[in-house]
Amino acid sequence: MNTLAKLTIIQAVILVIQIILYFGSERFQHVFHNPQRRLDQHIPRIPAFVYPYVLWFPLIVIFPIGLYYFSPGNWVALQIAWIFCVVVSVVAYLAYPTTFQREKLGQGRTERVLALVYKTSYRGVNCAPSLHCSTSMMIAFVAVVTNQMPWWLRVISLLVSLAIILATQFTKQHVLLDLLTAIPVAAVSLAIGFGVAANGGTEVIQAWFGL
Repeated sequence: MNTLAKLTIIQAVILVIQIILYFGSERFQHVFHNPQRRLDQHIPRIPAFVYPYVLWFPLIVIFPIGLYYFSPGNWVALQIAWIFCVVVSVVAYLAYPTTFQREKLGQGRTERVLALVYKTSYRGVNCAPSLHCSTSMMIAFVAVVTNQMPWWLRVISLLVSLAIILATQFTKQHVLLDLLTAIPVAAVSLAIGFGVAANGGTEVIQAWFGL
């Protein structure tokens, strides 16, 4: 099996586990809290931001796989950070379930796309911390520090990540508290990921996966 196939399988397994934990946790949530605050009322809904919002789905597949070819060490750091981030987020969802009422949408084409995004959220819970935000923050950080990656690819990765973070607010799929709580989750996850990678984790994990 070649390297690309192995990386694709690894990424698929991580994302499947993420999906199972994310949606599985919803079955154990019963009493919900509203994370909306007054400041959220001043953030406008801009339906066109649904398009950068959905870029998150290809980004979380393509970026980690491509990252390995530029920096195996940063790839290991990101994967460890990613797993930790998902676990911590799911624990937060279970400990303090959050949800809020999404705004009613019109019948325009873009608003219909946004309505579909709302619907794919299943019950519309698991708001804080936002996984869209925390994982995009981690990708943005890793893109910036991976000097081996071409500058233009780093810039594109950074801009797409920032656009996704902004989109969580302007699509009104998340509120400001969801974004703010994602910051420490991303920061701690990255610290753990890079700490493990820097202390021999890269070689061990590469050998374990046969990379």
